Amino acid sequence: MNEAADADYVDELSPFERNVGTPLSAALNGDKGSDPAVDIGAYVRKHYSGPVSAVAAMEDRDQSWRRIDADWMGIAADLALQLDRGVNNTSLVLAFEFIDSARVLLFPGDAQIGNWLSWKELKWPVGQGTVTSADLLARTVYLKVAHHGSQNATPQKQGFDLLTSPDLSAFIPTNKVDAVKVHWGEMPYDGILTALETKTNGRVIRADDPWLADKNGKPAFAAPSGSIQAVRSAPRDAARGPGGLWVEVDLA
Repeated sequence: MNEAADADYVDELSPFERNVGTPLSAALNGDKGSDPAVDIGAYVRKHYSGPVSAVAAMEDRDQSWRRIDADWMGIAADLALQLDRGVNNTSLVLAFEFIDSARVLLFPGDAQIGNWLSWKELKWPVGQGTVTSADLLARTVYLKVAHHGSQNATPQKQGFDLLTSPDLSAFIPTNKVDAVKVHWGEMPYDGILTALETKTNGRVIRADDPWLADKNGKPAFAAPSGSIQAVRSAPRDAARGPGGLWVEVDLA
């Protein structure tokens, strides 16, 4: 029912006029409704609030199952799954710029090709000039690789070709063994890995790098190198299996 304390209020989203219908709470409390020919309260109490006093053959005495008080909320789980399938090309993408050096740290989230294409024409007025997405990419010195390093995570023309800083380094938060277990396919994708190795001069850290499992492990590249000034890490507890627990980098 279209309810409001203000008698003149009109809910534009309500499918009925405010004088049509009876609130469930009122019906359950004995309200007979606005139609004198029908005791809506008695009908609701008999058929929806259960138990029924004179149950018919093959009829459940408790009729409360007919009510949908909060059942509409059950759609939330399905909605969440649909959003999970659709968020990849609606990811929040963050580019952090150091004011003093103009260097950029880029975090594309789960962006795929659709995202990269959507921002290629974007421009922002800054001071007396204009900053473009291509300009930000050219000044990017640290890249969190998008979408687990999948095949369509970073396009060639609108992505790799624009990442031109000689100090570029990258991080891929993906464990290939786990990706296979959950049927994600080839993640990270070999073509992406090859392109990153070339673009960064080997300054790529993966969540499943073997050296992360060693408490004294070091990456293949020397630090400081490019935008990476230092690297620190720790392995997992042995009881939880081999692998790295965390990795931390100093960037400049």
